[in-house]
Amino acid sequence: MLSPTYWIQNVCVLLAIILLTACNDEPEANLNVPDTYESPDYESNVTFERTLRSELSTMVSAANAVEANALAGNFNSGSITYPANLQGVTNSTYATLIQNWLGEIVQAANSGQAFDLENAPSGQGGLLGTRLLDENGIELEQLLDKGLYGAAFYNQALAIVNSDNLTQASIDRLVEIFGAHPSFPGDDTAPENPDKFAANYAQRRSNNVNKTGLYYDIKKNLITAREAIGEGAFYDQVRDAALDAFLLNWEKANFATIIYYCNDAKNKIVNANNESDITARSFLLGDALHSYSEAVGFVYGWLGLSQKEITDAELTELLNLLLVTPNQTPESYRFAKEAGLLTNFDQVIDKIQAIYGFSEVEVSSFFVNN
Repeated sequence: MLSPTYWIQNVCVLLAIILLTACNDEPEANLNVPDTYESPDYESNVTFERTLRSELSTMVSAANAVEANALAGNFNSGSITYPANLQGVTNSTYATLIQNWLGEIVQAANSGQAFDLENAPSGQGGLLGTRLLDENGIELEQLLDKGLYGAAFYNQALAIVNSDNLTQASIDRLVEIFGAHPSFPGDDTAPENPDKFAANYAQRRSNNVNKTGLYYDIKKNLITAREAIGEGAFYDQVRDAALDAFLLNWEKANFATIIYYCNDAKNKIVNANNESDITARSFLLGDALHSYSEAVGFVYGWLGLSQKEITDAELTELLNLLLVTPNQTPESYRFAKEAGLLTNFDQVIDKIQAIYGFSEVEVSSFFVNN
């Protein structure tokens, strides 16, 4: 008869083998994730997302041209078109706002008047320095542009992620709609395939020397998801975790950028208020409200979207602090007139820091454009 010690020893060995086998069967342990993103069919896979990028660029360029007309003294700008494909992927509530804002931009440009900060809100708006503002003191072009990174492009990313049949081509489409390229240059001035749209702002919030930060986390997320899909159903959990991380890191980069623009707008308003020359002050205030409007766009575009860390209630709190309460007339001009409102920017930064758990070091790093 075999001794009890023999059985105990062999049971322990068997348990160890089972545990080691289980560990080796973990998908995360077995998936080989390369350092570079490889896709031989990338260009053919991203035609729709490339169209969306082109349509947004065209619409924003048209808004820029309207502003340039006003600067040149041409007050006969025509209407700006909201491209059909772009409109089709935009959150429906935000799409309605875009239609209204397009008309208001043209009205401001054709007003023939400088922005009347002293009597705002009045008239149809106009130029403050070089910036075209509506009568409420907001540069609506930024709500078209930066707002659609969320309301249209992130919304499209959600549609891709939640589709019934995720393929490696799906991940290519996510790279494109994020604004990146398989080469991931980490540079919006790269001679070939520079970062654009959300990818541009993610790399600005990252360390592009050490290749660390949100932009590079997103790169790894997308490479991991693509490799997991290529290796089959055993890696579905790895794929899903990588895609969840991709969406969250995109969101974090968006709200880290709001931190940047709130700090930038506050500093510019302080500098403007210290300027004694009236003309110079108007140019500085125009630039300050430009930065402020970018912050508003990056916030507003996420209102009503699904699958995000921040809630719509929290987004509304941020918009209230920025004096752009949904369904009410904005009071943006007040930031250029009331020094006491500058603390609102600090409150927006603090709320975002709390929501995403950013450290003080991270917040300070977000104040810099890399």
